[in-house]
Amino acid sequence: MMKESKTSTRQLTLAALFMALTTVATMVIHIPVPATQGFVNVGDSFVLLSGLLFSHYYGALIGGVGSALADLFLGYTIFAPVTLIVKAIEALLASYIDRGNTVSRVIAVIVGVTWMVFGYFIFEVFMFDLPVALSAVIPNSIQGIVSAGLALLLYPIVRRLIDR
Repeated sequence: MMKESKTSTRQLTLAALFMALTTVATMVIHIPVPATQGFVNVGDSFVLLSGLLFSHYYGALIGGVGSALADLFLGYTIFAPVTLIVKAIEALLASYIDRGNTVSRVIAVIVGVTWMVFGYFIFEVFMFDLPVALSAVIPNSIQGIVSAGLALLLYPIVRRLIDR
């Protein structure tokens, strides 16, 4: 089980792999949102999976750093610092809420994506203005819903692979 606190070479390797998968998933399918100068992606599925599969610390590190790296690589540098924080907290929330059963897992991803939408909304209100921030709520919500669904679908498959 990956939610152990003991660090092993295997755990570090899996964490690095998931960080890379988070970065790639964020970069491969990204749809620009001109109003906010940001983009919609499916990287949150790996942010959420990281929270569900790894310890609180590793989940937050994987989700935050993996997503922020994608922002940097894609040229969205203005978003990288806030992405680091928002995605780390998203994974952390998922990790804390998940109790190893389906109901808590569903609640965990709902809370995680709700935080993601709220976190970016607050940033965009201060960075841009209220109308711009409001225009990003729907794309961010769609991103969250799709990513939550993907995370829940992928979880049992990835769990089996990791537990081998």
